[in-house]
Amino acid sequence: MAVNKLFLVLITILILSISCSYAPKVGPINTKLCIYPSPNPTISEIMEAFEDSYAKATALKINVVTFYYKLKDLADNLDNDECIIKYLAPLAEKYNLELAIEIEAPEPPGVLNDLPTDIQGLNFTSPTLRDRYISLISGFLDAVSKYDTNHSLKYLFFGNEIDTYFDTHPEELDDWNTLLTQLVDLTTSKCPQILAGTVVTYHNALANNHLDWVKNYFGPRCDIIACTFYPEWMPKGYEPGKLDQQFSDIVSSYGGSWKLALIESGISADSFMGSSETKQATYMYEQLNAISNHSSDFEFASPMFAVFAIEWGSPPFSNWVAGVSVYRRDGTPRPIRDIIANNVTTSSTTP
Repeated sequence: MAVNKLFLVLITILILSISCSYAPKVGPINTKLCIYPSPNPTISEIMEAFEDSYAKATALKINVVTFYYKLKDLADNLDNDECIIKYLAPLAEKYNLELAIEIEAPEPPGVLNDLPTDIQGLNFTSPTLRDRYISLISGFLDAVSKYDTNHSLKYLFFGNEIDTYFDTHPEELDDWNTLLTQLVDLTTSKCPQILAGTVVTYHNALANNHLDWVKNYFGPRCDIIACTFYPEWMPKGYEPGKLDQQFSDIVSSYGGSWKLALIESGISADSFMGSSETKQATYMYEQLNAISNHSSDFEFASPMFAVFAIEWGSPPFSNWVAGVSVYRRDGTPRPIRDIIANNVTTSSTTP
């Protein structure tokens, strides 16, 4: 009986050692990694809310943290001699992180948009809207000069997934492109240390045959183009083994004289689109290797969208959104937490 138990123990150890030896390997990542340090708090909540999130991002070997600045919040903050950069900059410096801020574009109010009252109902063809947006960005850059003395803010983006708006409003593209040029030039003039640009989708642009918009419209006006890429929203969904080629396709479609970044990515752990935490873990190894293989192509890249689960929208989509995160709704880590923390290695050339 004792011999049988010893035999079982030895077999178990052998199986575990074999399984460990065949665990996926991740190559060195020689570019910056980014993540969204959810949730998106108000100014009064920022220090407490982001302290834990920034600390967890650092433990994941993240280099860049993003922030989505709603336009109405920016307008209200500036009216009260406040700005989110006053709080984000010292926190980023404390954790040795760089900042990438997306400022909401003044699209007509939709799901995400809550615009200042004086430009509600206007669109990009309106000089009033364009002038107001330039004024708000100018005020933000003044705040950056005042509060971000150590230059933690490295990247500034105007609009998030802006191509999705022009899918249904192509007649406003020329006005947006003129405005985008002015905004990038304004940033260069006031804060030359910042790379400025806009954010587009890959999965949506592919589905709507608008991949050429980056090279024909947006890219030549920008220092940097950032894209979002969610494999589950590709025409065939997430296809294991295809990520590396899809990364190559992104670079081919969106690369140019400007820098390129992957600002959002990931698959959900939620079952809404047939996923699970196990499937998400398998994806993470593939995602990290795709980033490794394309390190020289990206200024920074996202292994997973958010630190904590984000509550946005309504079920079942809200459950999918909450699942594109490293930590669950109850604050406990998903398996991908250790996969990222234990497998990300860098070389001396990593920024």
